[in-house]
Amino acid sequence: MREVRGHTSSKILIVRPGALGDTILTLPLVESIRREHPRARITFLGSRAYRDVLPHEIELVPFDGPEWLWLFAADGQAAPVEAPHFDRAYVILKHPDPMAGNLRAAGTPHIYTASPAPEGPCHFVTHLHLALGMPVPPRLPSLLHLAQPRKEDLIWIHPGSGAPSKCLPLDLLILVVEMLQRRTGYRAVMTLGEDDAFLTASAQWTRLIRLPRLEILDGRSLPDLAAILSGAAIYVGNDSGISHFAAGLGVPSLVFFVATDPAVWAPWVPAEQLCAADFRGRDATTLIPLIEQFLQRAV
Repeated sequence: MREVRGHTSSKILIVRPGALGDTILTLPLVESIRREHPRARITFLGSRAYRDVLPHEIELVPFDGPEWLWLFAADGQAAPVEAPHFDRAYVILKHPDPMAGNLRAAGTPHIYTASPAPEGPCHFVTHLHLALGMPVPPRLPSLLHLAQPRKEDLIWIHPGSGAPSKCLPLDLLILVVEMLQRRTGYRAVMTLGEDDAFLTASAQWTRLIRLPRLEILDGRSLPDLAAILSGAAIYVGNDSGISHFAAGLGVPSLVFFVATDPAVWAPWVPAEQLCAADFRGRDATTLIPLIEQFLQRAV
């Protein structure tokens, strides 16, 4: 059971190491904790690469820093004398008990844990809130603090996802982009990351990069992507961190789920902003009606 919110300032730790999509899907919980404890100082223990997606008021500390090794120790290693003190901690790990024990031994009185893997078709954000005894928040873009106010007639494409098994085949992605361009007349911008190098081995890669009115942005930082592309009219991609990033910026998004369940892992945004296409076991014949449905809402 949750502790009753007090009127004095407190220190709260949220532990959530994970990739970009994992971090963005944790932001609704961060906001719920902020609402529950508006005067608290909140520290987020996560990946240093994703500092920019967190609200400015949240302190990010990298989980791989040497000063936090004691927290991950499985043998009950004593916390150093200078270890920070927290009034409460939220630990989102597959095996949270060792860390909870270390926090408790270091003087954190209230510790709440949740698994990073929901059981059954329960959305991750819903799962986190129910596991931690909090009301489930509405679906809202969580990265509007990074978004630019301008709107542009462009289609943002991200063909990768870090693993070939999670990607729509490039020939089908090309079909989607060609159809969207014909219907809208918009130019296209394609982003790539270091985990997407496998795409260049595809026989369709040359055809993709030669699409008309296509610009390629390679290896840009998250703030750069937000500055350049947050005004895009449409986003198209696979289940990936960049898809969560684009949807979080408020861009109307068509996201393909080839290996994962959208009921669990879709971006936490309003239904009218998102078409989460469950493409598991489906073929190209479903693409055209899907795109038509998406365009009716997005354009």
